[in-house]
Amino acid sequence: MKFIETLLENSSSKQAKLYKAAKRASEDPSIGVTINNPAASHVIKDSAQVAIDYIPLLVFSSYNNPFEELKGKFSKEEVIEFVKASTNQLPLHQLLIIILEKVKRLVPGACAPKKVQTEQV
Repeated sequence: MKFIETLLENSSSKQAKLYKAAKRASEDPSIGVTINNPAASHVIKDSAQVAIDYIPLLVFSSYNNPFEELKGKFSKEEVIEFVKASTNQLPLHQLLIIILEKVKRLVPGACAPKKVQTEQV
């Protein structure tokens, strides 16, 4: 997903660099290691999947002000794709919640209710 790639590519966090290695390990757990116990490959795959799911959350949280640092880096389509995917993928949903909470804290008035002008009779 391009949204996650952009989030990771623009980070100076060391953990962001683990994402690609985790992707490779989830696809082929024996890359670079000798597996003597077949059960170990399942542990490697599952650990890699946890890393894939939660590295973006950790990386986003490491930005001091992600809205300034990432300004202009995402297209509208990438954001829409991310929000849609967050409806059925728990880690992405959790990331979306963290992003929205950070918006409330760092962007004054972004989540303030809009006043609706009503017509007086």
